Amino acid sequence: MSSHLLSEMALTAGHLLVIGKGQLLADATTEDFISRATTSSIRVRSPRLAELADALTRSGVAFTSAPDALVVSNAPIEQIGDIAGAAGITLHELAGQRGSLEEAFMQLTGDSVEYHGGSTARELHTMTPGGPPGGPPLPSTSPSTPTVGA
Repeated sequence: MSSHLLSEMALTAGHLLVIGKGQLLADATTEDFISRATTSSIRVRSPRLAELADALTRSGVAFTSAPDALVVSNAPIEQIGDIAGAAGITLHELAGQRGSLEEAFMQLTGDSVEYHGGSTARELHTMTPGGPPGGPPLPSTSPSTPTVGA
């Protein structure tokens, strides 16, 4: 199967072949493809967020602040739970977040797209049916963007 609908591919494909500009860019399981091209993080919410931030800092765990949460990268989820538990901090959320197939695809194929949409709304409005003003007619087929096959 071949598709540009990555949300469907993520649900149905167990193995991916990604081709861009006639080159094989990836041949991997869906899980491996996503994990290699995206970063995973852990979202942590607590009514005692400032104390949790201090506990994580003391334990050498790096994080960033998000609205009403902390986002931890490069640490196992169990470690975050253990740090909070040892400090007696109640957690309202401790959730692993991983990248999507779409994010992984865009990361891998960013340099493999042959055509880029760059027309402004004004340019599109002034285009003639045969193509852009003063330019060649638009191709009748879709642009050659990388394809995911399973």
